[in-house]
Amino acid sequence: MRKIYYIILFLLFILSSQAQKYEFDLLTKYNSISVNFERESLVYSNSRNQNYFLYVERDSLTKHAKLYDIENKTLHNFLILESKQKNELFFEFKYLDSKAINQESSFHNYEFDVKSINSDSIYKVIKIELFKNKKRKKPEMISVLKVKNSNNNLFPLFRFSCLHPFEFNRNLNFTENVIVESATETLFSGIKIEHKLLYFKEIKLEIQIPKTKNQMK
Repeated sequence: MRKIYYIILFLLFILSSQAQKYEFDLLTKYNSISVNFERESLVYSNSRNQNYFLYVERDSLTKHAKLYDIENKTLHNFLILESKQKNELFFEFKYLDSKAINQESSFHNYEFDVKSINSDSIYKVIKIELFKNKKRKKPEMISVLKVKNSNNNLFPLFRFSCLHPFEFNRNLNFTENVIVESATETLFSGIKIEHKLLYFKEIKLEIQIPKTKNQMK
């Protein structure tokens, strides 16, 4: 009996000391356009596990990536090293540090009504209404999404890429296996935001977080 006890302790020690591993099999790019801004979201994700996403920040000043682990409420920061092979751009991710993330900014007290309003054999049209509280009087936001059937539910990928500030709010979900190809988001103020899927590629990427993480205060 004592021998089994020590074996269990040893296995727990091995598991706790191993580096944390994240696997990605999709690379997507969404474009969001409104009157005041235009943004592209380049995101690595796991089609079978939509609880973590790797967001790539690339401009003239910044080449960083942020790995958001929504399940564990953790953010891992990386420096990006770029290279080109046969005119194709590749990224190498160099770990910098980690910190806890506050998901309360995703307005978890809001109420959502998500429903399919039209469909055929390939596409569906989904309507999302966002309400400030349970009274559900007037929606703060209405989004109409065109989605396509998929092998997995990739709606959380769209939410993370486009639906700021609700990117971490898992109450906002559509439970069918779809990928969002385009969406029109109308805010309470009347401002409209157009979202479109520009890029979709199956990839294979694995990132490991060191056993001893650098903590940010």
